[in-house]
Amino acid sequence: MKIKTPQGLSAEAKHLWTRTLAAWPIGKEATLLVCLRNACFSLDRLRAAEAALAKHGSGIYLDRFGLPKQHPLCLVIRDSTKQLHDALRMLSLDWEQLNRGNDEPGEDQEGD
Repeated sequence: MKIKTPQGLSAEAKHLWTRTLAAWPIGKEATLLVCLRNACFSLDRLRAAEAALAKHGSGIYLDRFGLPKQHPLCLVIRDSTKQLHDALRMLSLDWEQLNRGNDEPGEDQEGD
């Protein structure tokens, strides 16, 4: 029986889901599926916050007293990144490895 992709994921998160299930023998183990689901939704939150912050133009803004403050979206980016990395670590996956296009979990490409 095929494991369904969670609804509401972006194309990038769907790719992470399907690629991970294809490369890893997760099966129907609930804990690992929850970790993978959390990773996918964290990735979507991260990308949405990055896009919103890019629209605003800066991670710094002036408050009502004219003092520089960190934009609240910076905290969303920080927290989403940590949640993504934590979930991937629980699955023994490496975000950098996934970005390089290496489909085999736990193995680095030679020559890096």
